[in-house]
Amino acid sequence: MLLGDWVFFSFEDSQKIQRYLQVAFDVFSDYRFVVLPTLEESGFSDSIGVCYGKGLSLRKDFTLSLARFISSYRYVELPAKVFYFGNVFRREPQTESYQVGCELLGYRGIDAEVEVIRRLYTFLKGCGLENLTVSVGHTLIVQKLLELYPNRKTLLMYLMQKNYRALKDHPQLLELLFTQGGEEVLHEFAQKHPQLEEPLNELLELSKKLPDVNITFDLSEIRPQDYYTGVVFEIFHPDVGQPLAGGGRYDNLYPSFGLEVCAVGGAVYINTLLEV
Repeated sequence: MLLGDWVFFSFEDSQKIQRYLQVAFDVFSDYRFVVLPTLEESGFSDSIGVCYGKGLSLRKDFTLSLARFISSYRYVELPAKVFYFGNVFRREPQTESYQVGCELLGYRGIDAEVEVIRRLYTFLKGCGLENLTVSVGHTLIVQKLLELYPNRKTLLMYLMQKNYRALKDHPQLLELLFTQGGEEVLHEFAQKHPQLEEPLNELLELSKKLPDVNITFDLSEIRPQDYYTGVVFEIFHPDVGQPLAGGGRYDNLYPSFGLEVCAVGGAVYINTLLEV
């Protein structure tokens, strides 16, 4: 529940979270567990305080925090599998939420995306959930079609909002909103857009490697963070109107911190999981 704008968990919810963590430590037993500080350095414009002349703010994105942390090491043993639990904060709206997540660092190829999706899917099943659906897309498909139009930032926002009316004069993007379903929609889309064969084949390969996972393709699927570069996904349950988990590939994030590492990751949103 919320106490003002911040999270306050009842004893019952706290017991559920304890069980979720027990499941997480089983599912990710071969991963390295990491704990990161909630406070981190920031620009003074969004800081909540100052320490030794540096601005401090609450963690807004666990993936970014982990990238800063890993990149600060002089030597990083790669490849690496990491999982975490912790809270993140949003300024607008002002909220606090908790996540369990995993990251694969230094793994190329679709097997890494398969691994992340399967682990998060297994974690949610271990928490007692059934009837899960994994919605999968690819950022390269969206980016290539956005190149056909000006005002790309605005159009990207409309795609995220699933705003059919705002995209009615942009047929290539509007088509993405209607391209949802099984492998057949990928084959149909590939016939119309042969230039997108590579990302479409990645999605087909991913589906074949996860035969026991209920996958649906949504080619308008994009993540709110702008660092994703490849396959993206969200996991849904029919009793909740928002995703329980999400993630994808972000190969350009670590290089922006000076570390040439490709990466794939995802997280389960504990606050949403408690609603099921």
